[in-house]
Amino acid sequence: MSEFFFAQHAALLEQAIIRRQQAASQIVRMRLLEHTEPEYVKNSSLLDYLQSAKGLLTFLTHSRGSSAPNILEIGSGTGTALTQIAESQFGDGLSFIGTNLLNRPKPGSPQVVLRQTTAEVLRGIAPRSVGGVLSIGSMAFSSAPELVIDTIDRKLVKGAAIKATFRAKHSYGLEWDEKYDAWGYRPHDAFSKELRRRRFDVAVMENEGDDVLVAIKPGVRNIATARELLEQDSQTLRDQIALVV
Repeated sequence: MSEFFFAQHAALLEQAIIRRQQAASQIVRMRLLEHTEPEYVKNSSLLDYLQSAKGLLTFLTHSRGSSAPNILEIGSGTGTALTQIAESQFGDGLSFIGTNLLNRPKPGSPQVVLRQTTAEVLRGIAPRSVGGVLSIGSMAFSSAPELVIDTIDRKLVKGAAIKATFRAKHSYGLEWDEKYDAWGYRPHDAFSKELRRRRFDVAVMENEGDDVLVAIKPGVRNIATARELLEQDSQTLRDQIALVV
């Protein structure tokens, strides 16, 4: 019995080491990519985020009602969109932490803090301190989905929501497919599978652009479902866009 236990423990440890090595290699590649492919880091706006995520207002409202009304954005790029969210009515009652791979100027809003860290690590972010995670085409680049979800899970309070975009199942076209293959831009499957394994409520909307995933951490009763958050934002997208244009 003890030999079997130790063998299992050794196997799990070996798998964890391999995942971390894969993640480290990918992080090095992504940092290099920021230098060599200018189009990889987009100076996205709040409008861009609304269109990519098919709305944010319902997701943010849900997060505002959590026990930790803090939004963590993974992969904030220049931080422009996150600052615009914080300074608009979308950000009322919320505080924001943005992450990126390389040092960048701090955004011009006291509601936003930027940290240089990765989805696999999230250094400097306390456990059970986050009520919502936003990821617009960023965690999808990780080669270690299980490690990413494990790290995010430890930062979330019960009932917290994740809203993230991933590579769509259909083709973007040859040129972009080749770039996405080279960059390692992934579909949601491995991430949503790991979330469901952890009993998150998960819903995915497939679109002409990226697929949008919403997941809610278990532990709080009588809250909206992931499907409801996803559909309510999508249904009110036009009204949300009207608030910022």
